[in-house]
Amino acid sequence: MPCPDVIAWTTVITAYRNRGHSFHALAAFRRMSAASVAPNRVTMVSALGACADHGAIDTGAWIHRYVQKQGWELDVVLGTALVDMYGKCGRIAEGARVFSEMVERNVYTWNSIIGALALAQDGETALQWFFRMKANGVRPDAVTLTCVLSACAHAGFVDIGRKIFNLIVQGEYGFQPGIKHFGCMVDLLSRSGHLDDALRLVETMPSQPNAVIWGLLLRGCKAHGDSVLSEHVTLQLVELEPENAAHYVLLANLYAGTGRWLEAEEVLKWMKRKRLTKDAGWSLKMLEDSSSRYISDGDLMECAL
Repeated sequence: MPCPDVIAWTTVITAYRNRGHSFHALAAFRRMSAASVAPNRVTMVSALGACADHGAIDTGAWIHRYVQKQGWELDVVLGTALVDMYGKCGRIAEGARVFSEMVERNVYTWNSIIGALALAQDGETALQWFFRMKANGVRPDAVTLTCVLSACAHAGFVDIGRKIFNLIVQGEYGFQPGIKHFGCMVDLLSRSGHLDDALRLVETMPSQPNAVIWGLLLRGCKAHGDSVLSEHVTLQLVELEPENAAHYVLLANLYAGTGRWLEAEEVLKWMKRKRLTKDAGWSLKMLEDSSSRYISDGDLMECAL
């Protein structure tokens, strides 16, 4: 095709973006501009999506200026794409301004703002937007509530998070919690030190918890110094992913960190027998009087200080 038109360029840009190749999508968009082919609204929506994925704020802001110069109305699709781009690039204030200029908004528009605030760990403002969304009669969807629960986790809003999660369970929003909602709640409870509640939630999930869920609980155990529960969770990870060497390293380090050197060495020997390896560079160092013991490259070693 010697002279691609706007439809051809838009097809290429959209295809790249949909396949997760945002860099190539933006490169195609720039080649299109260099060829003096004027973009249409569909082109801009796809390009803005690539900007959001790639963090290309300069290109995204240029598209916004172009839209303003052309006098295009910010319909729900184009406006939401701009809000999403600004939010994912960390320019939440600009995204909020675009939001206020839009005549029509949908749940995706609201999700873009709330999600950006959750990503920025501004839980209080994210909740304000969530309540504003509900006051405007917009029904939250699964993505909305994932963002809200994530915001609660980072802000430490345990009671609010529990209430929202319980409403999901009770069918208030028309669906049951998915694994992402459970993950956010486990994260919230673990971060805030409610480790027993977090474990109870994991063990009563309707589907099998995955490694991410257990990993969130393990992070909370480490943060709050619960070595007993850390061991239980790590053993669950080993059982869930028996070929993942990283879990055995965690277990060995846990044993070593509590002075159970023989058990730590047994784990490492078992790894060798199973030919499980982890990239070099990991280590555990523990001071004991005049000596330092550490695990490195699959061996339990001791050296004098």
